[in-house]
Amino acid sequence: MKGQRIIRIVSAVLLFFRSPVCLLHSATGEKSIPEQNEAAIETRIESVEERRIVASIRKERSNILQQNEELEKKRIALKTLEGEVDKKLDQLKKLRLELRNYLASKEKIISTDEKARLQRIKNLSKIYEKMDPIQAAAVLAALDDDITMSLLAQMRKKSAAAIMDILTQEKNARLTTEYTALPNKKQKH
Repeated sequence: MKGQRIIRIVSAVLLFFRSPVCLLHSATGEKSIPEQNEAAIETRIESVEERRIVASIRKERSNILQQNEELEKKRIALKTLEGEVDKKLDQLKKLRLELRNYLASKEKIISTDEKARLQRIKNLSKIYEKMDPIQAAAVLAALDDDITMSLLAQMRKKSAAAIMDILTQEKNARLTTEYTALPNKKQKH
């Protein structure tokens, strides 16, 4: 008789926990079928041990439901954070693309300006190359060393040597130092 009661209690408890309606109703606040039958279970329980087992099971069920609620809240919070992170990543991608486009346009402008400057130096060097070396040396002596070196580097060696022969020793020393530091592509043979 006692064994049959325990079997009935365990069966009722197992039905209670297996019931998907149990979790659904607990989330909505409605009484589930097992909760409605709890009064019937209470009447069947006769011993103190059975009551302790049922109380322990109820407490465990309550803990599980509370943990499920906490997990659901955390899941929702994570989804929200995931959405925010995705938005920030999209913003960063857009900013990176804008920065690349900006840098590319700046490089084009610099490249265009540099090409134009190099073309002007090349044209001027041709003019100075055709001038009388004494007159060209007088003009180049008055110019900045960087400009003078850029002009001489674009000239043929023979014309540049004739002009440098007329310049002062100090100016020639500075220009020679700069000439050796120039990249090979600017030196003309």
